[in-house]
This record gives sequence, structure tokens and C-alpha cells, in this order.
Amino acid sequence: LDSTNLKSVSGISSAQSLEILNLRFNKLRGGFPHEILELKSLISLQIGDNDLEGPLPGSDHWGAMKTLEELRLGVNRFSGRIPDFRSNALLSMLDLSWNAFSGDIPSNLLIKVSSEVPVQINLANNRLHGPVPEQFDRFDKMTLYLRGNQIETLPATLCDDDNGPWNKGDVARYSCNGLLCPPGTYNELGRQHGDEKPCLPCGQPSKFYGQTSCGGATSGALSS
Repeated sequence: LDSTNLKSVSGISSAQSLEILNLRFNKLRGGFPHEILELKSLISLQIGDNDLEGPLPGSDHWGAMKTLEELRLGVNRFSGRIPDFRSNALLSMLDLSWNAFSGDIPSNLLIKVSSEVPVQINLANNRLHGPVPEQFDRFDKMTLYLRGNQIETLPATLCDDDNGPWNKGDVARYSCNGLLCPPGTYNELGRQHGDEKPCLPCGQPSKFYGQTSCGGATSGALSS
């Protein structure tokens, strides 16, 4: 159902055996379609690139979707705090990028997901602040994108040898810079990825990690 100019998902709850739902690049507007939460067999849900807004349903609502492994809600106008998805034990791919989420990143985000499962979390380009949760250290292999927020603290424990496989090995190669460029530097990705894309110094102070521009300058076109 992606790219079909769909404006409503009314009646979708009757598709109880549905496992994959892709609603990207449509014309959905308003709040999150709560009827989707009744699809208890969903494994993958993609609603990115629409015009949805407002807060997401709370973690208790998401917890009823026990088979959910992939949730992509990027490029909308969702706001408010990020749910912690504390009951979704299989949810290993979470994309909430390019929205207007604010507040801290939940310290217990995806707490039920096994530490041995490769996890991808994309929270880039929101309005998040505070620290990167030290509790993420429990994941053996993680891809973590946080650029373009107001992150103030990056615990050194997330950049040690145990987390070398993170971000496709960039943490092993560049330590904390493989997660986020430090304050006072910038990069188009907000982190170092390859020797040819280092974190570049700014000529002005900043207290935030993972910045993609320095004043009016940028290091290149942003990728999604």
C-alpha cells in the first residue's frame, strides 16, 4: 500500500492475519492511526513519509503487538516523548527519525530485547536532549543514529572495546566519534564514518554531540 495516495486506513483492524504493513509515501494526516494497534500479528509496520503528527501511543498499547520486529515511523511530524517499548521483546529495528520528538531518550528503551540480537535505533533529527542512555551498553551489536539532536552526554562506556562492532565497526575504529561527533565539531552524518569523513572542528563553542553543521557551514549534503 505504499505510494498509493492513501488518505485513511479505516477498517484495517479487520485484517487480523496481516504480518507486514507498508504505508510509506502516502497522504495520511492527523494523529497516529490507533486502529493499527489492533493488528496483533504484525511483524513489520512502516508508516514513514506521511504527514502524521502528535504523540505516539504509550508503551502499554505497543506491548500488545508481541510479534512486532520492525517499526519505521520516520519523516512525519510526531512529537512528545518517545515510548520505551518496554514490552516489545522482538522489536529490533526502530526508526523514529525526522520527527519532532523531545525530552530524554528513555533509559529502558527496548529493555526486553535480547542483548544478543543486532539492534538498529534511528532517532536522528528530532529535538531530543540529555544523555545517551548508558543502559545501551548491554547490546552486543547496535546501529545507533542520533545526529541532529541536542545530546549533551555520551558515556565513555558506550565507546569501549566491548562495543567495537557498533555502527558497523565504526566504534572500534573511531571510538566515541563513531557514535557522535563531540561538542565543537560537526560532520554531515553527525559522526565519523570512514577516514575521509572525520568530525571537523568548529570555530565556535557548542555543548551538543552529533551536530551536522557549524554555524552556516555544512560538510556536505545530509543523507537520510
